[in-house]
Amino acid sequence: MVTDDLQPLLPLRLRRLESRIPRFKWDEDHSGDRHPSQRRVSLYSKDVNQTTFTLLADDRQSPDFLTVFDGALLLMRTYTVLWIPPKSASGSTSYYFNVQTGDGTGSRTLCSEPFTLASLKPDVPVSHAQQCPTKR
Repeated sequence: MVTDDLQPLLPLRLRRLESRIPRFKWDEDHSGDRHPSQRRVSLYSKDVNQTTFTLLADDRQSPDFLTVFDGALLLMRTYTVLWIPPKSASGSTSYYFNVQTGDGTGSRTLCSEPFTLASLKPDVPVSHAQQCPTKR
């Protein structure tokens, strides 16, 4: 659920669909606490007639991402990124999240499974992929 403080920032068309906002969750080693600027989130897209994914947006240039600290264990931190899709986003377009973790010198690249907006399940983060999809 979106808190009352964030409610005005959520577009009207998504206010009752907030549980379907695309989200991706991952864990990082606590060493990322010292290197938060290395953490990067990107979103890639591919229309039905395309063969490879292209960069759609990244967290440094797009206001449509919100990365939140989502809990901690002794040596691990959990983060979740939420993406507010633009009005022009198609339900048949495939997307995937690409995350460069902030684990310091041993940072990793994690990817989500490709998803469509129509395929999202309420309150469930997109699954991790074994291998990142091909991109341009």
